[in-house]
Amino acid sequence: MREEVRPSLQLLQAVAAAVLLIACANLANLLLVRGMARRTETAVRAALGATRARLIAQFLTESLLLSVIGGLAGLVVAQVGARAIIELTFSGAANIPVDPSPSPAVILFALAVSIATALVFGAAPALAGSHSNPIEAMRGAGRTTADRGSRLRQSLIALQVALSLVLITCAGLLGRSLNNLQNQDFGFRADGLYTASLAPSLATTPPDELEALYARSRERLLRIPGVRRAAFALYSPMAGDNWASNISVDGHGTSEHLVASWNRVGPGYFDTIGTPLLRGRTFDERDGPRAPLVTVVSQTFAEQFFGAADPIGRRIGFSSRTGVSSHEFEIVGVVADAKYQDGWRAPYAMFFLPFLQQGAGSRIGPAGPRFDRSHFAQALLVRTEHPVADLERQLRAALGEADRRLIVRTFSPMEEQIAGNFNLERLISRLTIAFGSVALLLACLGIYGVTAYSVTRRTREIGIRMAVGASRSSVLGTMLRGAFVQLAAGIVVGIPAAVVTGRVLESRLFGLSGRDPLVLGAGLAILAMATVLAALVPARRAAAVDPVRALRVE
Repeated sequence: MREEVRPSLQLLQAVAAAVLLIACANLANLLLVRGMARRTETAVRAALGATRARLIAQFLTESLLLSVIGGLAGLVVAQVGARAIIELTFSGAANIPVDPSPSPAVILFALAVSIATALVFGAAPALAGSHSNPIEAMRGAGRTTADRGSRLRQSLIALQVALSLVLITCAGLLGRSLNNLQNQDFGFRADGLYTASLAPSLATTPPDELEALYARSRERLLRIPGVRRAAFALYSPMAGDNWASNISVDGHGTSEHLVASWNRVGPGYFDTIGTPLLRGRTFDERDGPRAPLVTVVSQTFAEQFFGAADPIGRRIGFSSRTGVSSHEFEIVGVVADAKYQDGWRAPYAMFFLPFLQQGAGSRIGPAGPRFDRSHFAQALLVRTEHPVADLERQLRAALGEADRRLIVRTFSPMEEQIAGNFNLERLISRLTIAFGSVALLLACLGIYGVTAYSVTRRTREIGIRMAVGASRSSVLGTMLRGAFVQLAAGIVVGIPAAVVTGRVLESRLFGLSGRDPLVLGAGLAILAMATVLAALVPARRAAAVDPVRALRVE
């Protein structure tokens, strides 16, 4: 299991690291802005004799304190979130194989990351704040001189925008991939199809009683109002089962190692699940215990073992360890491919056998032939023509009337059974969307903060512009232009990074390319709208500045 989930965990680690980097860049930006706003205070401290090392230590202490508090709060949120994720993943499970409580190693790692981020991302604001010229700062020169930290702030915002675009694109790709997985053509019709797993309580049933039992049970099921078809099977599609065996095929040598998956099904099975017949016939009541042994194969099976030749009338059989086979089953039909085992891969080569026919798997005893466990139905499939109220209760009652040994263990719509095959993909997609949303929120906060700081710093300039005739719309455009410059810079870096990330993700995508233009375009649109909303509030405040009051600002 660890090897199966390792790639998903590595993906989540990379996404979490990107969100952490965005949060650190945002914090560094806010600390840098705060440091610029405190230049007068810093200048006074320097004029009174504070050394640059002491000023840097002050800034680093503040960032370290913020990071440690955030790390401790993050541990609490992580524990609550981990429990929620586990409940979502292992819903209804009796034994949960994962302990959500943070281990000492996790706690130490979180504290180490908090301290490291404080030192790395608090260093830039500390250095910028310690370089203030005491004389210029105390004279208020900051109103007219160039802002030395503006390039650094813009670079940090561009980094946040670029990483946000990457995460939004990843979330979009994984979301579309999950949608493609769940809504692909499985080779059967899932709508209106219900599946029930049966308890293995028929194993002691004599073979001569099975035929009447299956017929009686199917008759009772078809009496339920709204039920159009019903059929038994060894296992149902996408239930997590796969019976595979070595086989021998007419026309192939005994030295060839041939393997195929197989299933036992009852009359009306293919009509029930909605898999079309391509050639020949399917099973019906004539394929009983005393009838000639027959089989139905899938299209992939026919193409793999017979090529372009007609498989109808050819023979196959189970191959023993010695390579001996009687080629006992005659192919009477070919059905379309359907996915039974894996939603990611192409359909396996499969062949189907009737429940009541005894082949190489049967044993001969003193009382005659005895079935092995594959002859006893473990799945029941029912198709309805419209939603049936309380179908599960009626189905259990019908089986109980037919034979009390027919006990239903689980019952679910086929859509639900299919969805259960993609729980991990659904979890990763939801978590990536959540991380992408957090990243977008952090980027918006960064853009808002920088725009608001720019408005505060340029209040006097805005007042002069409006006093000499500048309109409110031009002031609004000037403020928004700065936000869009930062957005454009982030997009220039983010688009190549998103394309590269998409190519890395291609092995985890189904039915689309990692460079899907629709996903990338949607990510750009979301990012642009979020940027407009984040910058609009401080920009509107700038456009509403009273020129008289603005000219009095010191």
